[in-house]
Amino acid sequence: MALLLQSAPGTKAEEVCSILQNSAEPAYWWGDPEAGDLENVNRQGAGMLQIDNAIMGAIRIEPGKLSLGESQYGPVTRTLQIKNNTSKPATYDLSFVNALSSSWRRADRRRGLHVFGQQHRDEPGRRKA
Repeated sequence: MALLLQSAPGTKAEEVCSILQNSAEPAYWWGDPEAGDLENVNRQGAGMLQIDNAIMGAIRIEPGKLSLGESQYGPVTRTLQIKNNTSKPATYDLSFVNALSSSWRRADRRRGLHVFGQQHRDEPGRRKA
């Protein structure tokens, strides 16, 4: 954080948060990183901080996070503002990546088993819950 503030003195607190969220890299689920599932949002937030990318990043998307909830009331619309501080054009393809649920019904702490909503991933050598 100190390096970021040193590189951009006068940056406001809400801007720091957005800059860090923009440059974070999502972490893969600790239970099976090779499966390609992302870690729960409540465990990782925007992801692993990449301070070098935060300092060098010339393009920022605001807000840095979207809270869409479960969308039980149907589709939602949000506006994103893209600030390109370079002289080069940038093109974005918007997409999403599924992540594990952030709620669980039961936990067997002896085995580190967490059962998430209706679906869960079985760990090798363990019986199904």
